[in-house]
This record gives sequence, structure tokens and C-alpha cells, in this order.
Amino acid sequence: MIKYWGATSKVVESLVNARLWDREHDGFKFRSWSDYNPTKAQSEAKRAAEAERKRHAREAKAKKRAGEDADDSERPTGQDEMSERTPSEPSALSRPVPARPGPSPIKETPCSPPEGDAPQGELIAAPAKPSKKSKRGSSLPEDWIPSPELRARVSEKCPDINQRWHFTKFQNYWLSKPGAAGRKLDWDRTYTNWMLQEQEKATRGGSGAAPQQSNRPASFADMDEPSQHQMLDATVIDVTAKELNE
Repeated sequence: MIKYWGATSKVVESLVNARLWDREHDGFKFRSWSDYNPTKAQSEAKRAAEAERKRHAREAKAKKRAGEDADDSERPTGQDEMSERTPSEPSALSRPVPARPGPSPIKETPCSPPEGDAPQGELIAAPAKPSKKSKRGSSLPEDWIPSPELRARVSEKCPDINQRWHFTKFQNYWLSKPGAAGRKLDWDRTYTNWMLQEQEKATRGGSGAAPQQSNRPASFADMDEPSQHQMLDATVIDVTAKELNE
């Protein structure tokens, strides 16, 4: 068996030295084998005792069932459990049932018809609930521009900035903002806050100040008459100076 397992003499000597095996005249033996492993006789005795215990349990159960069947057959027909109770045992039927208050009548209040005298018997629909405003916000539309009223309010609060120039920055910034960071609930308020911040920068004289709006007329036709004469005189003087230099 040792050769079948492939064990060498060195391995066998190690098991003997470790006091796991004992030498016998015809080989080796496991030490204390019976202390940890039951013998064949012990296993058979245990199985027999278990079978006997189960047999007694089955017999006791069968006797108990037979006795219950005999008691049921001896009971008179039609006798219920109420007749077997002793006089001292209270009956569930003799207990008073607690009184319950009767339901209060529902008063029908006549509904006054609305203005316009709706036909009698016709149901009037309840007013629809106002739809809740979305709390997720929305991105800035491509064609969004501040209304004239909004521009007037911003010009009043922010007199030191070029609103048209800052609107271009505002639009480019929010159109390029991705995801949830680029969504707002109220773009009018967002625009107003943006311009107020630019006004603060301009007031402090910081780098965020925008070029000031020019009050100079866009063309010669938009000038008043004195300004036109002044511009013509300056042009004549300039031309005369160039001719003299030549």
C-alpha cells in the first residue's frame, strides 16, 4: 500500500518520528485510530439503537392516534362544544356587544350654479390645476435676445457698460456651456445678474470693464446742423493745410 501511494522510506520515517504511525512486525499502523474513528462494531451498534428508537416513536404515535379516534366515536351526535363547558366558564355569546354609534347623515348642500346659468343636471368641470414649472431649467436658445423692457432696466442699473458688447460675451459663454451647468430656470434674471457683475467690474476699474458706448452720431446725416457746419469747417481747413504743404 505504501508503494501504491508512491511514498518513500524517508516519508515513512518522518510519519513514525512524528508519532503518527507505529511500527508493527508486518508493517505500520495508524496511532490512536480508534480514538477518532469508530470501529465496525460501534457503527453497527449505533445504527441498531437508532432503529429501535424510531420504532418506539412510531408505536407511541400510532397508539396516540388510535386513542383520539376512540374518543371521537364515543361523543354523542349533535353535542357541540357549548354543552361541554362548565357553568363557571363564561360563554362568548353571553358577552355584551359594544354599542356602535350610528352613522351621521350626510347633508347635501345645494350647489349654486356659476355665472351663465349652466343647464340643470350638467356637471361642471373643476378648473384645471396650473402646470408646475420645470425645475430642471433649459439651455439658452440660439435666437434668445433680451426684450426691450429688459434692456431698458439693465441700462438704468448698469450705466457704465456697453450692453451690446457684453451681450455677445453672454451669448457665446452660455451657448458653449454643456450639460446641466448650461441650464437655467430664468434667463432674464441670469442676463441681469451677468450685466450687474460687469457693472461692478467697470465701477472698480478692473480688466472686465467693457468699451464705453460712444455718443458720436453714426453718420453725417444724424448730426445736428451746428455739428455739420463744424465738421465741414474742419474738413476745409484740413484740405487747405495739405495744399499749402504741397
